[in-house]
Amino acid sequence: MACQSVKTLSEEELQLYRQHFQMFDLNGDGTISSRELRKASRRLGYRLTDQQIETIMRSNDLDCDGSLSFEEFIQAMPANVKSISEEEHRIAEIRRKFSEFDEDGSGSVSATEAHQILQKELAFTPAQSAELVARHDKNNDGQLSFEEFVAFYSQVKAKADKIQKMFREFDKDSSGSISTDEAKLMLGRFGISDKDIEALIEKYDTNKDGELQYGEFVAFLMNA
Repeated sequence: MACQSVKTLSEEELQLYRQHFQMFDLNGDGTISSRELRKASRRLGYRLTDQQIETIMRSNDLDCDGSLSFEEFIQAMPANVKSISEEEHRIAEIRRKFSEFDEDGSGSVSATEAHQILQKELAFTPAQSAELVARHDKNNDGQLSFEEFVAFYSQVKAKADKIQKMFREFDKDSSGSISTDEAKLMLGRFGISDKDIEALIEKYDTNKDGELQYGEFVAFLMNA
């Protein structure tokens, strides 16, 4: 059977997709049917046609049992760039993030809702969140419609992607956290003293384990 074209997924993305997979694996047997695939795909922001669902099942159900394992699901949906276009992947991500931001399900995103996510992902202050929402709130109603959210999220994603790239560069041993030595190695290039680096890490190391996890690193980077 022909091999599907795939894209690489991060550990965070794999964790997200596993959560959604398990949500629709109702009997807990580690597989989902084509009907469950449709429901899961909508939850993930996709709007696939019957033909796409059929093609995806036929191409990825490698053991021909009429269902997809988690590994088959990953190849079939988020990593699939053959049956699902890059544009469909992009719009699906925006729909998924819009639902995440729109906590009350009102169909729009308030500055308060935006701040809850921006604080966690980018260490924004309430004022920074309100300013970014206002910048994209074209009709000045204090909310972001889906159309306004598209431009808003593009800016947020660009900033988040940049921070994630920097985190990977700092995390030399790929441990998922930044040690003092790793921080010194990177920041020492900019003439920052070891003493100042140690003080910064101590300030943003909220769980006091001597290292910076991703959320702590974001706050460190955005406010240091």
